[in-house]
Amino acid sequence: MQKKNELQYDMLRSVVDTIKTAILQSQARAAQLVTQEQLGLYYGIGRYVSEHSRKGYWGTGAIENISMMLKSELPGLKGFSAENIKLMRRFYEAWKDIEVNSVATTTEITEGNKHQQLTNSVVATTELQPVESETIHQLKLTNDEDFPVTAFLNISFTHHV
Repeated sequence: MQKKNELQYDMLRSVVDTIKTAILQSQARAAQLVTQEQLGLYYGIGRYVSEHSRKGYWGTGAIENISMMLKSELPGLKGFSAENIKLMRRFYEAWKDIEVNSVATTTEITEGNKHQQLTNSVVATTELQPVESETIHQLKLTNDEDFPVTAFLNISFTHHV
């Protein structure tokens, strides 16, 4: 009887180990996708802020006001303090050359979900259409052999900046 119980336990241990491995692998993939989406968003916001603040389109205090308004309109929103928005700008400015110096696909999503393919960078850039036809280009990494996508994604936003 004890051997039967041991066999059942061994079988269950194997089943649990298999399920546990699947769960942990799925969680790791989900975390990587979240990191990729977050980096893409922060890159896009950084580009948008850089293009408007560095060229003098916005006056002093604009980023602080944007942060306050975002917090007001999206209660509970975290990670969009004025300092973090400035870090997003720095993140974009540090990585913007990967779009200029490499070859990959850029997908522009325009009104009506029309897609246009352009070859010009190591990243695919998705255009998001906010109010008044302003555009935020969100970073989407491709499988370009020359760009270390896995390494890039394994580095959190905080470590990038």
